[in-house]
Amino acid sequence: MRLNFKQWLENNAAPLSGPQDLPPIPAGCVRATNFTSPNTAQILLSGQPFKYGRGMITSSTDSFSNNDEVWELLTTGKTGPFDRNSFGNDVVLMDVPNMEYRQHANVASSTGTLDNSRVLGVFNRQTSMLTKNANYNPQKQIDQLQVRVPNRFQKGPTVPAPITPAGPTTNASSAGDDVW
Repeated sequence: MRLNFKQWLENNAAPLSGPQDLPPIPAGCVRATNFTSPNTAQILLSGQPFKYGRGMITSSTDSFSNNDEVWELLTTGKTGPFDRNSFGNDVVLMDVPNMEYRQHANVASSTGTLDNSRVLGVFNRQTSMLTKNANYNPQKQIDQLQVRVPNRFQKGPTVPAPITPAGPTTNASSAGDDVW
């Protein structure tokens, strides 16, 4: 039997009552949030990538390293001096590996889209329900971004020795000068 979207939504939604109910932020990731409309939320839950347009992901999302800060934003709609309450009642939660987040936060290297596997789900502020994304896979994200670093027995890149100043150096205090 095939489920329609409404049935799937009911099966994958859970009420949240505090930061302890939010899924933990995976190690090496930042949790980004984006206030949006119900239509955009449904598009993301159906498997489409998150599109933040040209520029940096930081222009349309807020990012956090712990769930207490995320919960504060979800319940108050405010982060620092910024009020997000007018942007919609649905909040997209995304877990983005730090290295990838840096790429999206740089205007020269950002792509304008974030893969759907980064989308944890959508939190509805009116019902306090978190609907999880079926494509979310945080471990896959981190495995894809692992950088292979040679161990000490493998030949790695040559790093030049630090440059040291030529000639003798003097100690200012021994010359009688006061240095602050």
